[in-house]
Amino acid sequence: MSDKITEKDLVPVTEMINQLTESSMSDTMGLHMQNSVTNQQSMQTVSNAATSTACALILKQGG
Repeated sequence: MSDKITEKDLVPVTEMINQLTESSMSDTMGLHMQNSVTNQQSMQTVSNAATSTACALILKQGG
């Protein structure tokens, strides 16, 4: 019996590493997409607030 590690012995380890890498990358991309949506929604809220403030100032000046 030999203690040498062959390439054949490393195939399952390599496959596990590849699966973990793909899973990690998928999770990271999902978080990036979630952050993008959150940022977009936040900016829409800011835009709505700015528009409401501008309309209130216009109505205040006209009345």
